[in-house]
Amino acid sequence: MKDRRTRRFIAAILAAATIISACTATSERSISFDSLPDGTYTFGISENKWYIQKSSRSNELILIRDLPQDVESFFQDGFRVAEEDPSWTYQLYSTQGGTILHGSKAFGVPKINSVDRTGYFMNGKLVKSGEVRGAYRKREQKDVLAGSELFLLDGTRLFIYNPDTGELKKEIDLAEIFGENDTYSVDSYIEGSHLLVGSQNRDVYLLAQGGNLQQVTEPYKEFFDAKCQQSIEARPSIMAGVPTGDGLKLLTQLAGELRFELVNPGPSCAPSYAKGSEWTLKLDQSTS
Repeated sequence: MKDRRTRRFIAAILAAATIISACTATSERSISFDSLPDGTYTFGISENKWYIQKSSRSNELILIRDLPQDVESFFQDGFRVAEEDPSWTYQLYSTQGGTILHGSKAFGVPKINSVDRTGYFMNGKLVKSGEVRGAYRKREQKDVLAGSELFLLDGTRLFIYNPDTGELKKEIDLAEIFGENDTYSVDSYIEGSHLLVGSQNRDVYLLAQGGNLQQVTEPYKEFFDAKCQQSIEARPSIMAGVPTGDGLKLLTQLAGELRFELVNPGPSCAPSYAKGSEWTLKLDQSTS
């Protein structure tokens, strides 16, 4: 039985395919790019026209009018074969602070590699773009932080913007914090509290805490005994698109804690470390 990650990936592919195949079969409603309501949309292209769909449960396809030149250039530069290659999927995040466009393509046998390209636009102008290439397992963050900030990731740096002005508030060098020349995903961040990232090379979560993010730990070492840790560290980091490495998946970020699910236990881990078990890590509130 496919795990949730695989099911979500298949659902995303089907959602994008629905847009592309239905674009010419539906009476068109249109909306200006600058008038998009706040929300998350699936983005699709057909016959050089861009459409959005609010959710997979909605059959309504909306034609995007007045696509800004910067947006057109972004896609022309990054996704020349998008229409010919249905393995590309697109998401659009419309917020008061601007618009995030994200395209992703998974490839390989099985699909364990990916390329992701993201652009942050404000008033139709490109503020920042980034690209990440690497293991498929690591690209689940949405490029948009809940609340008052937006972030974009190029795999090595975290950019935090003021959504009212588009000004860069902070840039965080992930290699400097975690001490590894790696490509990272960002799964959870609260300024002055913590930063949780996924290491692509090792396929494990790394957690930095404190005002300067100077306290770095690896959550799996907080949860599992020495034998289980060794079992995790000895196996390949990526296998069939399933998180191997530490085998963990972030479930929720609650006040003062992070909750994970163990989706792929190490081969020598005790029965107490069962698939589907949940593990909670208390954050160090004294360092906030």
